[in-house]
Amino acid sequence: MGGKNAAIVFSDADLNNCIPALIRGSFINQGQICLSTSRIYVERKLFSTFAERFVTEAKKIKMGDPLEDETWLGPVCSKPHYERIKQYLKIAKEEGATFLCGSENLNLPDNNRKVGTVWCNCWLVRNLHMPFGGEKRSGLGREGTEDSRDFYTYKKTICIKYKLP
Repeated sequence: MGGKNAAIVFSDADLNNCIPALIRGSFINQGQICLSTSRIYVERKLFSTFAERFVTEAKKIKMGDPLEDETWLGPVCSKPHYERIKQYLKIAKEEGATFLCGSENLNLPDNNRKVGTVWCNCWLVRNLHMPFGGEKRSGLGREGTEDSRDFYTYKKTICIKYKLP
């Protein structure tokens, strides 16, 4: 569902803050919201440490009935969506992927990246007076301040001929 959002973790990251934010960003609402973190790029020299700690924290997530207070991860939204997830995992495995893998070194986010929002050292923190939304085929457009007005309305010209005295 929704956007395809990446997180970038550099070797100087504070993992005590970074990992809880990425766990939340990846798994909140079962990862089924347009803001979910669907990819995590980790600088190579930090990868082993990051992966071990991330997996340790992910395994602590209680899955189950969403009506129980202890449950943090409930079911996906529908049987067809569940089947789609299984198919994506199958394709990834067939193409040689492992479910926990390294990444290439990345540069800092810059104006050459076509993304709608960049969060640094946080997730889902935004000022409602700033534009929000995805790029390319992600989402429906921008919202926030004038962008909300433009998103939820459209311009219309109305011409009325009045009888002059």
